[in-house]
Order: sequence, then structure tokens, then C-alpha cells
Amino acid sequence: MFRIHFTQRDVSAVRILAEPAPLWEITLSCHMLAKRNEDPLLAGWHRTARGTLQQGLPLRDSVDLFIHLNWAHGDFPDLLTPAPPSPGSTTAWRSSPAPPPASSPRR
Repeated sequence: MFRIHFTQRDVSAVRILAEPAPLWEITLSCHMLAKRNEDPLLAGWHRTARGTLQQGLPLRDSVDLFIHLNWAHGDFPDLLTPAPPSPGSTTAWRSSPAPPPASSPRR
């Protein structure tokens, strides 16, 4: 068995976000949905969410790729690791870069 000892300095360096990180919430919720629920406090949410995400339903079609990439067992794909939120940011979503401006036609 390994033991990890934290010093007073280690503990004082821990920071907790003031609000949830949306991409981590989605990622970890997806992991919870892939497993059998044994927590009675989550039973209603688990049952409703799994019912909403059944194969063939409209919402499932829109999240199917994410569900397959976000496998709840083993390693987590690095490309899906959410970036830490910026201080003061209101969203964790990044927009894709704008396409370069079209060059004006040569005359």
C-alpha cells in the first residue's frame, strides 16, 4: 500500500473552483451514465438521463460520437480533456477559429 503525505504547504496550495467546470460536468456525467447506478440519490437522474439517451432518440444521435470517445473505462482521451477555465470566464466552450479572410481578387 502507498501512503501519500501532504505538508501544510501542499494543503494550502489547493484551489477549488467557485463554480462547476461545464465540460468536466458533462464528461463525468457521461462516465456515470455508462456504469450501473448504485447511489439512491442519483437514481432518478440516472433513470431519466439514460432513458433520454437511448439508441434511436434524437438527443442520442447528437451525442453519439462523444459517448463513444468518452469511454468510462480505462484511459481518458487527451483530446477531450477540458482546458482549465480562465479566470472570470463564463463559459468553457471554445469557438473554432474564424476562417482566414478571403483575399481580394487581383486586378
